[in-house]
Amino acid sequence: MRDLNGNFSQWFNVVHDRVGHLFQGRYRAFVIERETYFLEVARYIVLNAVRADLVVHPKDWKWSSYRATSGAGRVPEWLYVDWLLGNFSKQKRDAQQDYRTFVEEGIGGKNPYDEVTNGFLLGSPQFVNWIWEKTNGSEKLKEHPRDERIVGRLSLEEIFADVKTKQERNDAIILARIRCGYLNSEIARPDPTTATSAQRC
Repeated sequence: MRDLNGNFSQWFNVVHDRVGHLFQGRYRAFVIERETYFLEVARYIVLNAVRADLVVHPKDWKWSSYRATSGAGRVPEWLYVDWLLGNFSKQKRDAQQDYRTFVEEGIGGKNPYDEVTNGFLLGSPQFVNWIWEKTNGSEKLKEHPRDERIVGRLSLEEIFADVKTKQERNDAIILARIRCGYLNSEIARPDPTTATSAQRC
């Protein structure tokens, strides 16, 4: 998507003899835990036009997938709505009705992205830890920003929580620096809640 946006922007600027950004902000992708946040995010997205006061109801915004998903419009060949609707009911009409109700209940609701951790992870602490285990070694992918390649990293408080010996402290420092990508200045900064055991070493 990032490459598509970049290529389209370049093409658009050439065709229309202009320069600069076409889209506001850079493309961002999120890793979302299906069980707890997927539906919240799906609802939030189709309500964007309502929050921006462009329309009163999501069905009035033609650039959204809401009409197709809710049964109020034709489903384009490239749009797959069955998986989303399957989260509501096995019967398509019931699923569409439940989806419409679910979306309407979200008007004026909270922003699920307020709970994003690590800049792009949205899920429970267990999900974040699972991602951490699955991405071992991703800290070496230097083409991605540091906060995007260190997925679900432990906090410094967690790393230094049970440190009692000098060797444990050294191991914790290596984990914090090499695996978790913390800066030396971050590791060295004393924290009253975590530094006591490490400082004793």
